[in-house]
Amino acid sequence: MKLVAHGSPSVLEAELLDRVATVKSGDPLSSILIVVPTRRLAEHVMRRLVERFGSILGVEVLHHRALAERVLETTGAGDRRVLDDDLLVTLFASVVDRAAPGPLREFVRELPGASSALLATLTDLREAGIEPDAVTATLTGLEAETASLYARWSRALNELAESGRAVDDAGLAAAATAGAPAFASRFSAIWHHGAYDLIGVHVELLRALDRGRELSFFLPADPVDASGAFGIDRALTFAGSHDPPVRLDREATPAPVVFSHAQGASVELTTAAYEALAAVAAGTPPHEVAIVVRSFGPFAAALDALLDAGWTRWHTSYKRPMRRDPAAAKALRAIASGPDRGVRRFGGHAEAFEEIARAAGGAGKLEPLLGAMKDVESVLGDDRAVSRSEALAWLQARADAATVLPDGAEGAGVRILDAMQARGLTFAELNLLGMNAGIFPRVGRETAFLGEGSRLRLREATGRPLPIASEAGGEEHLLLATILGAARDRLRVSWRRADESARPLVPSLALREIVRFAKPGADADAVLHEARPLPAHPRLRLAAWAQRPGLLDPRDETLLAALASEIGADAGRSVVARRPELASGAALVAETETFMPVNGRFDGRTGASALGGKIAATAFERLGRCPLQFFFRDVLRVPAPRTPDTPFEVDNATTGSRVHEALHTVYARLRREGLFATEDVGARVARARAILREAWPAAARGDDTARAERLPVLSRIEAARWITTLDAFLDADLRRLEDEGLVPETLEHDDTGTIPGGPPGLSIRARFDRVSRGASSAVVADYKTGGDLAARVKPAAMLSGAALQVPIYALLSGSPVELLGVGPGHDPGSDVARFDGFKSDDQRLGVLETLRVLTGLAEAGRFPIRPGDHCAWCDYRSACRHGHPPTVFRESHARDVADARDCWSKTAKAPSLAAVRQGRRS
Repeated sequence: MKLVAHGSPSVLEAELLDRVATVKSGDPLSSILIVVPTRRLAEHVMRRLVERFGSILGVEVLHHRALAERVLETTGAGDRRVLDDDLLVTLFASVVDRAAPGPLREFVRELPGASSALLATLTDLREAGIEPDAVTATLTGLEAETASLYARWSRALNELAESGRAVDDAGLAAAATAGAPAFASRFSAIWHHGAYDLIGVHVELLRALDRGRELSFFLPADPVDASGAFGIDRALTFAGSHDPPVRLDREATPAPVVFSHAQGASVELTTAAYEALAAVAAGTPPHEVAIVVRSFGPFAAALDALLDAGWTRWHTSYKRPMRRDPAAAKALRAIASGPDRGVRRFGGHAEAFEEIARAAGGAGKLEPLLGAMKDVESVLGDDRAVSRSEALAWLQARADAATVLPDGAEGAGVRILDAMQARGLTFAELNLLGMNAGIFPRVGRETAFLGEGSRLRLREATGRPLPIASEAGGEEHLLLATILGAARDRLRVSWRRADESARPLVPSLALREIVRFAKPGADADAVLHEARPLPAHPRLRLAAWAQRPGLLDPRDETLLAALASEIGADAGRSVVARRPELASGAALVAETETFMPVNGRFDGRTGASALGGKIAATAFERLGRCPLQFFFRDVLRVPAPRTPDTPFEVDNATTGSRVHEALHTVYARLRREGLFATEDVGARVARARAILREAWPAAARGDDTARAERLPVLSRIEAARWITTLDAFLDADLRRLEDEGLVPETLEHDDTGTIPGGPPGLSIRARFDRVSRGASSAVVADYKTGGDLAARVKPAAMLSGAALQVPIYALLSGSPVELLGVGPGHDPGSDVARFDGFKSDDQRLGVLETLRVLTGLAEAGRFPIRPGDHCAWCDYRSACRHGHPPTVFRESHARDVADARDCWSKTAKAPSLAAVRQGRRS
């Protein structure tokens, strides 16, 4: 095997085409074989052949699997089914289940995620071509179980291959080795192109080809540069030669390099996309332009957005989770909720699932998985009758692991590839993204199930090229050099200076290597300092793209026109000219941003009554606290968010409801059992506490139960805290009732009526938590689990509408009202706020006036913002413009809500609108 080396893939590609031309010039009918590592590279080489020769006969370009299949075909072995990942994982799971008990086996069975890591380790051994006996003889201690599992795994694969049903990739290559010399003898020349390293079974296959016809291995590594050291060392190993590779005497002119940096992966990717499309617009064929990343991980969200935008087609190796595909997700949900028709074989379940998926419109998306499920029976021989739940679990697990190419990702278009898929390809223009520390170069990590020392011992004992994590640095160095040499006309290199949240990120040290490649002898710091910074500000960034490369998609171009309002342009007119369907939105923005009085259609003015002659007391209080909050909750019916900030917190509204229900149960049972008629208050308290221990868990709802199952320890701690708190409250409350001669008369009492002197004809509904009767009068009580109770009974809060529940309850019932603090934040003995009535007739009339003004707002459909302390905890603050200066200015001068604004200024000393206005004039 001859090794022909050069650091530039473009030079090697040119050499390959020249050698094809030389052979064909001598004998146009001669047969030539070109072997490449991937299907994508095979298609690339075929394209280059057509570009160079037009049409050419007798040249076969085969990737490794296709080579093995072709060799076996010529020997009459017939087609071999190659196991896909789904069947390999299924077979491996059965091998693990049948293995002898041991720590590794139990660990993998208990943690399914560990199974894939172990399978990858065993696949390394098998693809390296290392026999189980050698592994067993080398591995000792805790890794002895790894060796045992590898032996079982190899035996299972070999038995499957001998049965003729299927074979794995390594087995396919091994099976083709015997027939490879005869197959190779049919060709006048054989070249291997596009790889700097080979796994063991492919090494044996190439050596077998070399025995039939001398093979020249085109090695993309520079023999005289440090970047090529990894490739040269590995090539000498698999070629079995001590002679240095022949370095091609062809010069490669490095492509000019342009550096840039951006904030966020989306900006970095979008910049590269615009640069690539600009190159296509300038006449470069799409397949000659590439965007290359070391890993798609940091760019996954940005890639999804780019590919889903749909404004052009891309060719990419990026795959996304199958469950993100709407049709596949819908079909999987339909299958999960389908009927259980009893036990069947895997094939029977697959047919039933396929029928459901077809009805849901996702059969095409799930076809590979459902085909694999049928193969569990027909290929792996698992003909057991299994339950639907077991078959469904198999499908769900495989769907979780499945990835799919985006629609149209394999067609024509600019290439978006990861670095490994880009090996061997050449381009006119190449954009290299993600040059950040920890991304490129990738950090090699030791595997959990086969340590670095053991791998080295196996390599030394067998001579097989087992991957070693400590060599990752050399491979990354070579991979970078290969990518740099793949661009002929222009190379753009970028990195992220910060993430989307503006947190700084560290550039890769490999950038210095790129500077050395692009500008030998230049000061790396100076070159990188001059890199183009993409602005973080949206308008400046869009303007920068518009200037260079001079290309924006319609969405970004419209956004740039809209953001031109920041510099005084008539953005609304510009946007509507481009997107007429956005006319109403542009009008909204124009009216929202102005300080001038407008008709209010975007400021909470509906012009339609929101009352219908009735209102709940709690809704009336919201109307007084902030009309816009009332609009969101009671007019638009937008539910208040109930999800706590973290999984460890409880929703306050849920807790409040639970407390109310538990206390209602306690007092109701005390009344039924006649305990308020006895004189022993101590016995009453003791019984109340006993009832509480039954009532508290019974008041739990779905969220409480689910959280208790998820966080049992935390739930028990909180339950004990609330029991202690409520114990103290019951003790204090029952003794206070006894001292004041009060007995609960009704619980959760509903009352409806109009308020004399209040809003005419308006029916107000209220629910009193408790009404207690004494010797001379009744007292209405309301439980509060939070808030400042004293503030809610202050005259100024009632007059201004900030706290209306207490006066409404008092006016409806004609009785005193008390607020009872219940919860860890309240003192159960003293946190009671009582309202016995208005201190003056002026205050009573002032509250009635406020109620009439607020009713007028709701009937007229006017819901202005009332900024205040409540904005900090309002459920709708994210949708409110309380911090927007133009809106606040307009509302502060709007004539249609002048009465409401003046009501908000009422105090105990100025309880009426007339008094407020008189004070303002004076």
